[in-house]
Amino acid sequence: MVTKSGTNQIHGDLFEFLRNGDFNGRNANALGRDSLKRNQFGGVLGGPVRKNKLFFFAGYQGTWERSDPATTINFVPTQAMVNGDFTAIASPVCAGTQRNLPSPFVNNQILPSLLSPVALNLLKKIPRRMIPAGDISSAFAIPPGKTR
Repeated sequence: MVTKSGTNQIHGDLFEFLRNGDFNGRNANALGRDSLKRNQFGGVLGGPVRKNKLFFFAGYQGTWERSDPATTINFVPTQAMVNGDFTAIASPVCAGTQRNLPSPFVNNQILPSLLSPVALNLLKKIPRRMIPAGDISSAFAIPPGKTR
């Protein structure tokens, strides 16, 4: 707590705190810097209302914050992945180099008997990827009857 008697002169202070993505360091896992722009500003003013008797004091603080929405990368599995077959996504075409599931899985496939029935039931609710994993050429193909 701060207590002061008033003064017969007008006094005040102003402040601003700036946080900007241009000044921030980049997160080691991020592709770029954040787009945060935060301005926190304000001031105080005090002075006499009636000399040596009555004084006023006022303060204000405002905050403006702007930021781009977070970018999220979503992964949609193919039907083969839901069935436990990860050979396409683990291939050099998709992964850049051959990847292998850890043992006891053979040939990048998980036996359907090892898949959780609860997880399989949940996977029924999400869409399936129609383009095979690693097939970039068909991702940009024009559907029949459509033009650009």
